[in-house]
Amino acid sequence: MGNGGKKIRLSFNSPVILGFTLACFIVLILDKVTGSASTRAFFSVYRSSLASPFTYIRFFGHVLGHASWDHFFGNIMMLLVVGPLLEEKYGSANILFVILATALVTGVINFIFFPHVQLLGASGVVFAFILLASLTSIEEEKIPLGHRETQEEYRRLYRRDYAKQYFDMVCVDPLGNLIRPNYISEHFPKMLKKNGLPRIRFHDLRYFCASLLVSLDMNMKVIQRYLGHNNMNTTMNIQNPHTNKKYIKAA
Repeated sequence: MGNGGKKIRLSFNSPVILGFTLACFIVLILDKVTGSASTRAFFSVYRSSLASPFTYIRFFGHVLGHASWDHFFGNIMMLLVVGPLLEEKYGSANILFVILATALVTGVINFIFFPHVQLLGASGVVFAFILLASLTSIEEEKIPLGHRETQEEYRRLYRRDYAKQYFDMVCVDPLGNLIRPNYISEHFPKMLKKNGLPRIRFHDLRYFCASLLVSLDMNMKVIQRYLGHNNMNTTMNIQNPHTNKKYIKAA
């Protein structure tokens, strides 16, 4: 109850994503309780008899199964970052269709071409969502492949000042000039100074992100995957108290 006897209503805009996350969690619990028997029976794809109805269940159910908690958290964290935005934009029915279609396509491909591989996990769904998000502008609902149209608009706006020699290039600024590789590193210190922020390198943002995850007790294996480190020792060096203090203080 709220002030004046008013009821407080809680609502969420991504029931499919949240439901999918909960289902993955329950399936992983069942996996631990049954010693992976449930995952083998329903939530992983491998070469089996087409006469068995369980084979067709596994074509869809494999996206709910995960081999470990690290596997689960690695996929679900990415899913919860991208999924709710897409569900709010495209609707629950369309997102459910993407999940089912991705499950079926990846399941059938694994069944046919990789008979000795046991496929499970939501990685395919996460990839499909990332691909969908990258192909569609959230604000303008335009596919970025229409970059040429944007260039045309700037060309008409700036007329003779537009650098027409780079018209076939993608990485150009509004005036048509090539964006130099060091543009960000040059302008980053100016942005920091303008906003009264401590002076750090642009690359330090990556290190700060890792340090912050460590301070939040994030699993080191997950952090290693985020940073793309081949060696866990490289990731473990982030726990150095001096580097942690430096970058967390800078924030």
